Amino acid sequence: MAKRKKSRRRGAAARANAELGAHMASLGLEAIEAYKVWCRQHGFSAALSKTWQERRQERAAHQRDQQAAQAEKALRQHVAQLGLDGVAAYQTWCRQQGLGDAIHKSDVQRSKELKLHQQIQSTQALHKGRKHSRR
Repeated sequence: MAKRKKSRRRGAAARANAELGAHMASLGLEAIEAYKVWCRQHGFSAALSKTWQERRQERAAHQRDQQAAQAEKALRQHVAQLGLDGVAAYQTWCRQQGLGDAIHKSDVQRSKELKLHQQIQSTQALHKGRKHSRR
């Protein structure tokens, strides 16, 4: 009669390590030390053994970080499209045009600002052309 193989059971420590690894991967971290540093920077405990609620809070913080970085990138891109040097110059330009100087705007509002900028550039080019043709 063939012997039955004993099924390997993963112990609690092995399951915890696997869960920690998956959690760290969801945060985009590979090393435990990097995870501890990230936790401290975001105001979380650096302990490795945490409840699912604590890990959920950490994932939410990571998601907020990603959204903030994406918004910052979109703002920098918009400012560059307008040909301005930075956020302060952008806010000044908005005030000069009678627009709100808030930096968190919808895509529709940014599109309107870009069209306004193009109109201003076109008008300026027309005026320059008229000055040269009158001479």
